Amino acid sequence: MANRTIVTDFFRLSHPHLATRHSVNNGTPKFEVTMLFPKVGALPPEVSVNAPASANSLINALNEVCMEEWGCSFADAPANRGISNPAKVKDGDLDPTLRPKDDNGNRTATPRPEVVGQMVVSARNIDEVGLADAHGSTAITADKFYSGCYCRAQLQISAYNCTAGDVISITLQNLQKCYDGASLGGRAPVQSADQAFGAIADTNIAVGADQSLTPVAPPQPQAPQVETPPVLEPHENMPDYLNPPPVQTAAPTPPPAPVEKSYDVNGQIHTESALRGVGYTDAHFATMTPVA
Repeated sequence: MANRTIVTDFFRLSHPHLATRHSVNNGTPKFEVTMLFPKVGALPPEVSVNAPASANSLINALNEVCMEEWGCSFADAPANRGISNPAKVKDGDLDPTLRPKDDNGNRTATPRPEVVGQMVVSARNIDEVGLADAHGSTAITADKFYSGCYCRAQLQISAYNCTAGDVISITLQNLQKCYDGASLGGRAPVQSADQAFGAIADTNIAVGADQSLTPVAPPQPQAPQVETPPVLEPHENMPDYLNPPPVQTAAPTPPPAPVEKSYDVNGQIHTESALRGVGYTDAHFATMTPVA
C-alpha cells in the first residue's frame, strides 16, 4: 500500500456534504466535497492575488503512489490494473460527465459554468472530517462551508490492493475555509442576524422591549428608616431651654483606706504593723485572732 498525505493549494468548494454523510450511486454514505482548481493556478484577484491554486500537488501525489505500488503513472493505472472506478481528476472543459442534461436526459455540449476553466476532483471519507476556519480555529461548524467559498484540504492519497481489486483513493481528512466567495447556487455565506439587518430608525418599539432578560428577584422589604434628630450646637443666642448650663462632673470619691488589724498581746492591743516592727511574721499572725 502506498500513501501520501498532502495539503492542497486553494480551491473553490462545490457540493459540500460535511454535516451528514452522502451516498453516490447508492454506494456507502460518506462525507464529501468537490474541489475546483483553476487551470491558471491562481484564485480570482478579488479573492486573493497571492494564494496558489493549482491541482499539481494532488496530481503529483497520485502519480507517486501509483508508481510506487504498481510501477505506472496515475493516468495509466486504470487501464493497466483494470481499475473500474478510480479516483478521478476531471477537466471541467472537456469531461462530458460535468455537462448538464437536457430534458431528454442527454448531456449538453456546454459544461456547467462553475467548472469552466477548472480541474475537478472529489474527496470523501466515511469518518467525520476535521474543520477549521481561516484563523485555524476548529470552532467552525459545517454549515459555514458552502458552494462558492474557497478552501484548502488535507488529503490522503492511496494506491493499494484489496480483495475487491486495485484501488486509487483520495480521502478527505481535514478542511479549512479560507475565503468567502460568490455562491454557486447553494447557500450563501451565513451571517448572524445583527450582520444581516441594520437598526430601523423610525421604529415604534422601545429599545430592549423585545429582549428576553433574566428575571430579577423582587427587592426584599426593609425596616423603616428612623430619622435621627439633628444635634444642635449650643451658642450664646439660643434660648435657655435649648442652651442648658453645662453639667458639673463630681470628682471621684477615693476608695476608703484599709483598716489595719489589731491584736491582743498579754492584755495590750497592738497594731499589726507595730508587731511586725518587733519581729512578728505571718506564721505568728496565723495563730492569733485579730480584735474587733
